Amino acid sequence: TPEAFEQQAQDGRITLFRGLWQSANLIASELGWQIEAGEETRKPLVSERARKGSHIAVEAGHVGGFSHRVVLRSATWQCIDLEVTGYLDPRGGEEPSAMSIEIEGDPQLRVDFHGDVLRPAGSRIGSSARMINSIKPLATIEPGFRTAADLALVCGR
Repeated sequence: TPEAFEQQAQDGRITLFRGLWQSANLIASELGWQIEAGEETRKPLVSERARKGSHIAVEAGHVGGFSHRVVLRSATWQCIDLEVTGYLDPRGGEEPSAMSIEIEGDPQLRVDFHGDVLRPAGSRIGSSARMINSIKPLATIEPGFRTAADLALVCGR
């Protein structure tokens, strides 16, 4: 139920995307923004149909998805707004298995990701490729803590 979702999110049993704060703060850091305020929203999405995953089944009228959003604001009211929405057993245009990045400004930009890159195996392959391609460049610099922004970009051949 939505109430159980809220309680489990507050108790830390439902964590959703732990790295969402890290991603937003990394973007802000790379843009050189001083963040003054941040907010997080985690919402249950009630399913209108029965859903079945590998290890769980959900009846219609129960939570079958989630929305997790982090918003950071700078001193000059610049804003980073990240939201991840996910569904158990997604189907159709109303529940796309996709990720979008939208930048509002001049010019505007929207990039949509679909397919294997969004599945756990695809995500691991992309992360592994980035790490492997970063070994040589990282071996030539001074030891110390690095972020994803310090890693080499992976280019297709």
